[in-house]
Amino acid sequence: MTVPQEIRVGIVGIGTHFKEILLPALLAQDNVILSAFCDNTEEARQWAASRFPHTAVVSDYIDDDFWNQIDCVICASFAKVHQAILQQAVLRNKHCFCEKPAALDASGLDDIISKGVPSNLVIRIGHVYRYMGGGSRFINITHQHRLICLEVSYIGAGPRGGRWNLGSRKFFSLAHLTNAINFVVAVAGNVTNVQNATWSRTQGCESLTAIFKNARCPLTCLFATNAATAFTCKATAILEGGGVITLDTLRNVVMTGFDPKPSEKRTGQIYKERDLGTAIMNDGYVDELRDFFAEIRGSGQCRLPDIVQARHVLSIIDQLLT
Repeated sequence: MTVPQEIRVGIVGIGTHFKEILLPALLAQDNVILSAFCDNTEEARQWAASRFPHTAVVSDYIDDDFWNQIDCVICASFAKVHQAILQQAVLRNKHCFCEKPAALDASGLDDIISKGVPSNLVIRIGHVYRYMGGGSRFINITHQHRLICLEVSYIGAGPRGGRWNLGSRKFFSLAHLTNAINFVVAVAGNVTNVQNATWSRTQGCESLTAIFKNARCPLTCLFATNAATAFTCKATAILEGGGVITLDTLRNVVMTGFDPKPSEKRTGQIYKERDLGTAIMNDGYVDELRDFFAEIRGSGQCRLPDIVQARHVLSIIDQLLT
């Protein structure tokens, strides 16, 4: 069996999210070496140095000692840092997996895009529904049909209020709407028109109802909130031929009204998808990173959005916040 090409990875941001979610997903990859760490807190750097003693551990993300040790950077820091890490990665010709959001607003990515990203670089933005169980299956099936109407409900669970030194609505938009709108775009194509948007706020929780026109769907309705105590996404797609595709809690995809039946056969008409990744807490990161590294090696294609797609999502959020 051929051993995959070794990829040296640097981490920016050594917080709880990295330790509990990203680190297990990285350790599950083949021939991926953690080679450098960056964090502005002494405690985080001590944690990295004690567990990975042969790596470079720095406090400044522009430190050459960090970048010289790696082929690829993973950014899991505060949102305001993401744009700067993306810029450094492109400048230094390093592949980059950057957590959402890619920047605080769409204009933050304009300079990177205008200068052009080298064709040999893999720049991807995670974490999105494209890899989560039935969500992935729903996207794949809807792409085989013409859409008449799409309804999406994003049910998010905290954190609520302001964070990242941002107000409540802005934080909700970057932490939650980035996921919800990216899913809408993955299903129905780019948003061509924001036709209506209504915001509400109750007890520190934000909710949004928005009507879009998408490239592949003339009518899309999105409801998004962080008022729940659980986290899920539901969706219904109405097709030109009268069929209905339903996504239930990111796990099951149900198809009704199809004649003839879909060419891909499974038990009945219910597509039950496993929880991607090694554990529920992983939420698909094992698979996201697997495909990201496969694309770097030239042996696969990652479904995560690139920087241009991420800018489009942020541009829609900018419109919704106006």
